[in-house]
Formats: sequence, structure tokens, C-alpha cells
Amino acid sequence: MKAFLLFAAGGPMLILTNLDSIHDPELMKRLAYLGKYIAYQVPLQSVRGPYSAHYEHILTDPKQTDELRILDTDARQIFTNIDFKVLGQPVVHQP
Repeated sequence: MKAFLLFAAGGPMLILTNLDSIHDPELMKRLAYLGKYIAYQVPLQSVRGPYSAHYEHILTDPKQTDELRILDTDARQIFTNIDFKVLGQPVVHQP
């Protein structure tokens, strides 16, 4: 799994995916509804710790797929739980 923090018009979103890249066509298709966004890869260990039980629950949620699992959409919680110093380089998507 890989974790990405996305900033879109609707607010931040923390996602998990088993796909290799934020540029993967399948993932981009699933994120198309967001319009434009900026994505940052987040080290998985930086997500597992603060989200522990919720992380495990999301990984087994039958309503989601491994191509796109939404871990968090609460801005306050994301800003509290994720250290921005560990974020990868920004990837801008603008259709």
C-alpha cells in the first residue's frame, strides 16, 4: 500500500492505494471527480501510527477497493495526525 495526501477544492483527503503511482491511470480515473488537486506521498509508517485501528479497519472495508481506500477526509484530524515535514514532492493534477 501507498498513502497520499490530496488537497482539492473540497478539502484534504488521505488515501491508500495498492497502485504504484499517483499517475496510475486507474487511480486517476477514480480521482477524476475531484477535478484538480495537489497530491503528496506520505510514508506509510506516518499513517499507520496515528490511524492504527482505523487504518486496519479501512484495509478490510468491503465497500472500498485496494485501488482506492479513503482513510480520512477530516481536515482538522489530517492536520493533527500528519507531519507535513515527511511529505514527498507535490504532484499537481489539473485536467
